[in-house]
This record gives sequence, structure tokens and C-alpha cells, in this order.
Amino acid sequence: MEAINVTPLLVILLVVVLMGVAIAVVLRLRRSGPAPSPSRATGPAVEGQVEVTLPVDHPDPDNPATQRLVGEAASRALTADPQVQTVVVLSRDGQELGRVERTAPPVPRPFVESPIALREPHAPRHAGPREPIQDEHPTAPPGQVHFKEEERSPAHRSLADHFEFPDALRERIHDREDPVEIVRAIFEEAGVTFDAEGNVFRRGDHALVVLRAPLHTVVDPESLNTAFLRFQRSGAKRGVVVTVGTLYSHEVHRRELLAPQLLHTGPEGIQRMADAVAVGADPLDFVVRAA
Repeated sequence: MEAINVTPLLVILLVVVLMGVAIAVVLRLRRSGPAPSPSRATGPAVEGQVEVTLPVDHPDPDNPATQRLVGEAASRALTADPQVQTVVVLSRDGQELGRVERTAPPVPRPFVESPIALREPHAPRHAGPREPIQDEHPTAPPGQVHFKEEERSPAHRSLADHFEFPDALRERIHDREDPVEIVRAIFEEAGVTFDAEGNVFRRGDHALVVLRAPLHTVVDPESLNTAFLRFQRSGAKRGVVVTVGTLYSHEVHRRELLAPQLLHTGPEGIQRMADAVAVGADPLDFVVRAA
């Protein structure tokens, strides 16, 4: 009779015993429940509620600039996820800055333009006595009188007047029609150092290319191509094209897919930067909307 090799049998027996012990331990942990870990998030405290953190420290929640930043951040979160019902916006130090419900009235946009026909303020109606004149229309009844309104051209609004800027920032703007000068003033008001060459501002690895397209005019592809080349020549790793003109979303999406290091923003980016300065934050953290 051949001798039985005992070693493989002992190994198999030991494996079976260890598997039994492991199964018993797992079942016991499931009954008792896992211990919470303070260093890990366990999911939202309330179903349908999310928290959004703004990169600001100790802002005043009642400051209009803070409210605009909170409103836009909440609007972004509600738009991104239809399951979200409540957005709680926090500062970097955990202070609650605002709470927005989906059922609440629409969150005001930080930069809202009226229709082009209403953009300029209307001249006030003449409050004094008006000169009556005879109606010269041939079918008018004899003796009919109407009053002729004085014709007044509406007061012009500069580009800077379309934004909500604090007085200190507005006083720094030398040319209120030039978006490049407006961005320069924002950086100066923030007290940050930057290198400027024409319409390109660079700080560290970031660069802003500010286009001089007029307000609400469509930015043509050639201007965007030129902005990309200027960003490349700046040597920065990341950048943003800033314009007060109109950007087509499909064109921006295509360009950012091909070159994700260069993003694009409209006039709302300038407003966010100014609001960031007003609450003591870094304007570069707000030039583009948070993802």
C-alpha cells in the first residue's frame, strides 16, 4: 500500500478553517454595523441636499457681492443635477452663506442685461408746462390740440456702468469703455501682482486674454484664434479668454475639448471677479464658473 501524503490534507484543512473564521467575522461586523470614520464623508446629511463651498473666508453674507456669488453657485448646482432640491453654499471656513431651494423663486443672475431696446435709460418725461400746438393732420377735428413732447436722446451708459462695481474699484478704471482697463483695475484693487502685455495678463501659471469685442456682439472665430495664439505665447499653463461679447456655446465647447487648458467666459466672468475682490477673495478663483 502506498503511503498517504498528509501535507496537502493539512493545508486544505487549514484553508477551510480560516475561511470559516473569516465568514464568522464578516457576519458579526454586519450585525454590529461599521464604526463611523470621522475622516470620510458618509454621504449627504439630507436627501436631495448638496453643499457647495466657495473659495472665500469670513465673507459678509449680506454683502450684495456675496449674494450674487451664492446665487450663481446655487443656480449652477440646481441646473447640473435635477435630483438636487436644496443647495447650501458655504465659505471655505464652513460658514453658511446661503440656502437655495428649488421651489424658491429663480435665483437672480449676477449679470443680467435688459433687451437691447431697453438697455439705455429713457429720458424722463417733461414735468413742466408743455407748449400746445395745433394738430395739422387733415382729418383732425377743427381746434383739436395736442402736446408735443420734447425730444431728448437717452443718456449714454459706459461699459463699466453695466456692472455692479464697488466705488473704490470704479474709481480705478481710467477708460470705462475698455474691458482691458476694467480687468486691470480689478487686479489692482485686489492687490495682486501681475504681468501685462497688451490685452494679456499673466500671474504665475495663469493668463487672462481680454478681448476688446463690443458688448453683446458675436465674437468671431478669428478673434478666438488670435486669443489662443496670445495665450500660447504667454507661456502660461492655464488661461481664460475674457470677453463682453457673445460666445456661441457650441464653438466654445469645441475649442475647450481641443485645448482644455484655455477656457472662455463672458461678461459674467468680469462681474464674478469684481465680486470676489469685494469679499476679499482671489479674482482668478472666480473668473470661470465652478464645475
